[in-house]
Amino acid sequence: MSSTNQVPQDSIALAKKKEVFIKTSVSKSSVYVGEVFTVTYSMYTAVAIIDPQKESTIVFEHSYQERYPLNAIEKQERIDGMLYRVKVLQQYLVIANVSGKLEIPPLKKTIQRSVIDANDFFGQEKSVTQIVVSNPESVMVKPLPLSEGSDLFSHAVGNFRIKGAYTPSAKTPNLLEFNLTIEGTGNTKNCSFPIPKSNRLWEIYNVKTTNHDTLESTGLKTSVLYSFQVATNYKGTHAIPDFGFTVFNPNTNAYQKFTAGSYEWKVTQGILASPEATAQSDMITAQENGEPNSGNLYSYSILFYALLGLGFLLLCYVYFESYILEQRKFFQQYLIHRKALKVALSACKQQLKFADSLSKDAFLKNMNVILLEYIHQKKGGDFVGVLVRSNFKKHTAYWSIEIQNELELWWQHTEQNRFGIAKPICEPKELLRALEILLRRLDRYE
Repeated sequence: MSSTNQVPQDSIALAKKKEVFIKTSVSKSSVYVGEVFTVTYSMYTAVAIIDPQKESTIVFEHSYQERYPLNAIEKQERIDGMLYRVKVLQQYLVIANVSGKLEIPPLKKTIQRSVIDANDFFGQEKSVTQIVVSNPESVMVKPLPLSEGSDLFSHAVGNFRIKGAYTPSAKTPNLLEFNLTIEGTGNTKNCSFPIPKSNRLWEIYNVKTTNHDTLESTGLKTSVLYSFQVATNYKGTHAIPDFGFTVFNPNTNAYQKFTAGSYEWKVTQGILASPEATAQSDMITAQENGEPNSGNLYSYSILFYALLGLGFLLLCYVYFESYILEQRKFFQQYLIHRKALKVALSACKQQLKFADSLSKDAFLKNMNVILLEYIHQKKGGDFVGVLVRSNFKKHTAYWSIEIQNELELWWQHTEQNRFGIAKPICEPKELLRALEILLRRLDRYE
């Protein structure tokens, strides 16, 4: 026992006498993974104590835990000639999820009581604080055995009674109900159960699992209802194949198997199934039972293979069409790219014809438009028509530094001829011929 503060000598003497202690009780010292066991923390007091404070919180590692509701009933127990009052502080239901040694966490509790002060001449009482810690315990958790039945394990561990049966619906002649009940003590929290495989003549619907657990002093009492419905539109006799599962019984250290046998379901209402559908249903049932395939699968699945081939052809057509559209788009861009110089030189010739009828500013502006449109066509974009310097520089980055310098010089010459106060450096017609030379140089440096 230990305390975070300095414990008085009277408290130490009290602890040595075992007048107050907490006992940890485990229902089983060895369990299987998924098996239920209980852990109880009980306080033993041989002397009167002041109403105790709250105890520490308990957490079990790698386990599912559920706390029992507290019971105020106390009992008496005599140990080594000393009579104790026994009160349950906490009780847990525990299910270990991992194999190995599971350490039971200790419970700590702080109590107060009055004792006679040995240093006081008149024997006055004083209050003593004591931290009580439960005794250490552990449980060995064993893995489930890999023996016969482990492949059909439903993750239910315990001692159970299992019942299951098919019942034709009283309201609907084309409906069959299956109900299975599992009752007993154990763990069914994560259980799962198989279902018969459907075929073309009948289907399974409304698969449900309802779990009801009750925490009792003997352990976890459980009741599970597993059900599903079988529906059909065809009249006749339908064979529902058998299915099964296992639960692990820790009392016998073995798997307990439950098998729902095959069921012949006679339906008197509905449409009559075609011989092909009946034959395929029988063939699927035979394959599930391990009988060899007689080769009828191909003959009765012609429609399936025809639809599969049609889907493949449709997929090929879509891929081919998308490829053609992509190539056509690329070819159109390629034509625009290759014709850019021809279109620009043709525009220059047209400008030369109207050079005398246009003002100098309009003439030079048209030359800039020709150059900018040529640049856009070489890049594959659309002409934006914004003749600003930033836009011009952005699109001339397509060429080398040498070509960019020539374009910048061209821009400066046109600006000086259009807006400069000084005498123009050259005539507009000369600039037009210089533009034609520049366009041919740009086309060679692509």
